[in-house]
Amino acid sequence: MGALASSAVEMGGVVGIVSFPSIEKNYSVAVFPGYFSSFAQQREFFEKDPLGSKVWNNILTKTRSTVIAYNPVGPFAVYSTVDKLDTVDSLKGLKARVLTKPDRARWKGLGVGKMISMPTREVYTSLQNGTINTVSTVPSALKAYSWWEYLKSGQLPYLGFADSYLMANKPWYDGLPDEIKQVLAEEGANTTKASTDSILQASEQMHKEFVQRGGHLTVLEGDELEKLRRIEAAKVEPALAEEVDAEVFAALKKFVGR
Repeated sequence: MGALASSAVEMGGVVGIVSFPSIEKNYSVAVFPGYFSSFAQQREFFEKDPLGSKVWNNILTKTRSTVIAYNPVGPFAVYSTVDKLDTVDSLKGLKARVLTKPDRARWKGLGVGKMISMPTREVYTSLQNGTINTVSTVPSALKAYSWWEYLKSGQLPYLGFADSYLMANKPWYDGLPDEIKQVLAEEGANTTKASTDSILQASEQMHKEFVQRGGHLTVLEGDELEKLRRIEAAKVEPALAEEVDAEVFAALKKFVGR
């Protein structure tokens, strides 16, 4: 992100939750668990909601950048080394990896016993030696990092949708001929659709492979899902609210109907 903003590079890939919260804290709503139901809904909040678009435009202005295409990392869910995560209470007492502040808020609200911050490079060894036994991650990570050698169970529905962006330095982009901008706009739209469709399909396929390997996947529904939502509202939401401006959080809840 720094390289793009300084014009050291003209284009580059940026993972939103890694780069943006330190620039604009209100972007953290993008990974508030259980709010957005799809990439499309999340993007629409930042593009069309008055306060959501204010947050997004602030990021683009501060970083002197513009988005060419979306290239999402994937939807994310909870996975553990325990045999099953078939209830809300099955998360109690587990040892969870923390990647973001919203992670910590959710783990605490759901009664996780221990929370440990660690970079991705340390997760495999930590699962292996038992330092942690639970992670919130995208399905592709199960195979890409070989975490499924130790992870035995997963819990759905997805908590959220980790987006990533192909971005360009704005002064450089503004200096391009109009016909080149048109090409970038058209190909950016094609890339966005293709990458979003493919990551969702790949995530579904990864879960099939996970189950074929002996993993257990639970989709919380009915009373159990309602129980989860009640706990989130009572215990998780107050902690999440501390991470962003009150008006932005209110706009998020109104936008998603919560």
